[in-house]
Amino acid sequence: MNRKLKIYLDTSTISHLDQPGKVSEYEYTHLFWQDINRYDVYISEVIIRELSKCDDEKAAKLFGFVADIHYTLLDKTDEIYALADRIVQRKILPPKSIEDARHIAYALTVECDYLLTWNMSHLANVETNEKVRLLTFDLMRKPILIIPPSMLVKKEDADSENA
Repeated sequence: MNRKLKIYLDTSTISHLDQPGKVSEYEYTHLFWQDINRYDVYISEVIIRELSKCDDEKAAKLFGFVADIHYTLLDKTDEIYALADRIVQRKILPPKSIEDARHIAYALTVECDYLLTWNMSHLANVETNEKVRLLTFDLMRKPILIIPPSMLVKKEDADSENA
C-alpha cells in the first residue's frame, strides 16, 4: 500500500484561501485545497496563533477552511523550539523570521515530505531549500522540500481551471 505524502502547511498557505487579490496564488491554493485529502496534513500551534491575529471575520473564514480538512495539530515542544533556534543560528533564516524557522522545525520533526508556503522570499526558494537539505543531512533527518502549493496541483486540474 502506498503511503500518503506528509505535508506541513504554513500560515501563508491557509491565508491565501482568502486573498482573491493575489489571483494566481488564490486560485492555485483553492485547487490544491480541493485535493488536500490525498495528503497527511500537519499544522502547528504557530499557525493557530498567527491566524488568531487576523481580524475576527477573516480568522473565522480561515479557521473554517481548516475545520473542513483532516489534519494533525502539532503542539509546542522544547525540541522543536531548540531546532528553530538552531535554524536561525546556522543562518538558514534571520532572527526576525523565527516563526518561519519554527515552521521548518515542525515539518522536520514529523518527517514531512513537503512544507507548503507562499513565502518565496524566506522559505520556498533554492537557497533556503539547500541550507535545509544540508541541515537535515547533518542531523541525519529525512530531507524536506519547501515549495508553494501550486507545485502539488495536478496538471489536469490547473489546465481545466485555465480553460
